[in-house]
Amino acid sequence: MSSSHSGLIVALDIGTSKVEAVIGEAKGNGALQLLGRGKAVIDGLEGGVVIDIEATAHSVRQALREAEAQAKQKATRVIAGVTGNHLRVFTSSSVVALSGREVTPADVARGMRIAQAIALPTDQRLLMVEPQGFLIDGQHGRNPVGMSGASLETRVHVVTGGNGPIENLCKSIRLGGVEVEHLALNSVATSLAVLSDDERKMGVAVVDVGAGTTDVTIFSDGMLRHAASISIGGNQLTGDIAKALRTARTEAESLKRASGCAVQALADADKLFDVRHLVGHEKFVVSQRALSAVIEPRLEEIFALVQQVIRESGFEEAITAGVVIAGGCSAMPGMVELALDVIQKPVRLGMPMSDRPGFETFTGAGDATVAGLLEQGRRIRERPLAVPAKPASNSWLQTFMRRAHP
Repeated sequence: MSSSHSGLIVALDIGTSKVEAVIGEAKGNGALQLLGRGKAVIDGLEGGVVIDIEATAHSVRQALREAEAQAKQKATRVIAGVTGNHLRVFTSSSVVALSGREVTPADVARGMRIAQAIALPTDQRLLMVEPQGFLIDGQHGRNPVGMSGASLETRVHVVTGGNGPIENLCKSIRLGGVEVEHLALNSVATSLAVLSDDERKMGVAVVDVGAGTTDVTIFSDGMLRHAASISIGGNQLTGDIAKALRTARTEAESLKRASGCAVQALADADKLFDVRHLVGHEKFVVSQRALSAVIEPRLEEIFALVQQVIRESGFEEAITAGVVIAGGCSAMPGMVELALDVIQKPVRLGMPMSDRPGFETFTGAGDATVAGLLEQGRRIRERPLAVPAKPASNSWLQTFMRRAHP
């Protein structure tokens, strides 16, 4: 097995129910070549947050070994996803005096530094700084360099994560045998896999329904506008089914995946399944419609919370392209219809874009996050991203300047 090289990308999606590792290679011209994939079940997270470091590290190790064996490459550093309700989004701005002269790159640098230099809570660390726009004397400027005016206003989103949850995640990964190259928001990674540029510009919300969390990310004018995480996901559905049918969680999970339907009216009352009782192990029969009667209320709750996040974000009216749902649960029959009914926006299922080189093997809605993390890694290979796992002083600024002056 050869050692990793500069073009190698290792994406690590650590979810509440599974860990997936993907090894790829950046081929240039925006193309990716998938070299290996590995998966492992996990029982060390709750709500996207590590609660058992050793168990999580063991699952990370298993997934990486499988991916390495397929790729015939050794993983040494990874792009890892982050989720959980410990994430915070701050809006900040700064004003730099110009006195009528032209804006220089140094002015932009100063404005960005001042805007992101907010006093963070002691339990939070910086994850990402995302420019939101520039104003020259109150007038919008996409790239302000070279424009003249009395003042330059810079607006940014600052995304932070809890020190404890982030450090526990990083420690689990290190114990799994690799270093953390970069931490990315799961929801932002998912958006890289499922959104078109037109949707980002028009205004869109991505809803990633995972096992332990439901992540909501809003874009408009091509920029990230809001990110939030709801601590309810597919695991709660499994628990509801297990409790209602008095069966084991493993059986409830299998039933949900194979026969679940999000809307009772769309479920088949004549479609019957054998279920084994938890006590005594005797079998009994359940219809798909009866199963849906358990599933639908929980999904209605999740989508109602999503609608609340969208409404409270202040960008509800900007979501003209609608809502894209992704994640392991999203492919369940009736999900799009139920989301449309509750959120009252156009809804489509988010699948990894098959026309993107290297995405051909990502065929399910549950593949969106790990595919997006791989794409995130490709972009890192092209140019440094905003804030690495251990933030450098100005790598995020270098990113903006390269975008503005390629």
